[in-house]
Amino acid sequence: MDSGLTAVDDYTGSEWKLTLLDETRNFSISNAVISNNTITFSYSDAETGTNEYISAVVVDNGAITHYGRILQPRSTSGTASFTIPERNLSDTLKLYVFNEQYNGGEQDDTKLTDYASAFETVALTVSSDTTASHGCAGLGVPATAEAPADGDG
Repeated sequence: MDSGLTAVDDYTGSEWKLTLLDETRNFSISNAVISNNTITFSYSDAETGTNEYISAVVVDNGAITHYGRILQPRSTSGTASFTIPERNLSDTLKLYVFNEQYNGGEQDDTKLTDYASAFETVALTVSSDTTASHGCAGLGVPATAEAPADGDG
């Protein structure tokens, strides 16, 4: 498992693997900080187990462009970090973190259903200051990004 995100390729096949929202999951994040293309955050209420992960997606203009299972949590709360892809930020770029049960894999033809918490939004504020020493270099990302305090993700 990589601690970063991987680009999602265009899919031309006819079979799909399903991931369903599990409304019993109460996963949340807080204290998200961006520094040099690395996001660090605290998490709570994560499910743990053999196939449980904290994952993230980058969405641009409504399409998922990057995905990654960034951590297999050993406890229900803690901290996590991962590298985000270098790219120009825009108002259409969104970053979401979630807790998922990943069943089966790329080499597994069972196509078992996955289950995930609701997305938690990491706010990426576009700034015109690209000289900051702690943001994502040259991308205009400020040094900190806060997850919504109300838990609406």
